[in-house]
Amino acid sequence: MPKGDGLVTFLKEPSVDLAVQLLDGVAFRYGLQNMTVSPAKFELKGEGFKPKQSAGNKKRKKKVLESLEKQALTWDGFDDKLAPTQVTVIIKHMFTIDEILENPLYSEEIEKDVLAEAGRLGRVEKVKVYKGNPDGVVSIKFATGEAADKCVKLMEGRFFAGRRLAAFMWDGYTNYNMKLQETEEQQAARLEAFGRELEEGGKEQ
Repeated sequence: MPKGDGLVTFLKEPSVDLAVQLLDGVAFRYGLQNMTVSPAKFELKGEGFKPKQSAGNKKRKKKVLESLEKQALTWDGFDDKLAPTQVTVIIKHMFTIDEILENPLYSEEIEKDVLAEAGRLGRVEKVKVYKGNPDGVVSIKFATGEAADKCVKLMEGRFFAGRRLAAFMWDGYTNYNMKLQETEEQQAARLEAFGRELEEGGKEQ
């Protein structure tokens, strides 16, 4: 016969003791038998897998969790403030490193294009192009979660410049910022191309 077990997770440990005091021995509904409420016990059977995490990644996760906990416990009279994880979309494969190196202004062009496209879905607060990331990452922070969800549905699997895009919500701790790696020859070519563009722009004016 099923025991009808259930699990409830609280944000703070003192809430567990309070729940036990108030609900243990109380009927869930009138006419039903009384509940038995106690703190959950978790036991690991066999040798568990322990994934290795870098110290930096652990610190970022801890910082994010502390921030989310603070938001959950804070009440300032408004309930429309959303966490970054609810409104930030990550899109991969928007560009290649070679495209960034060949055209110093390409990241700005991508930013403008993304802002124009995403702006149709809702108010955009920030667009960032991680031009040093080999996965061609762009992040979009919306004002609402609804617009962010629409963006994921619209951009996931979509083709851009012959590449299939991947779109998903930011997990809250992954850092996509990387330093742009280039050889001395690539740097010299990039600066030379940039100088030519500035000269051509000056002539047009």
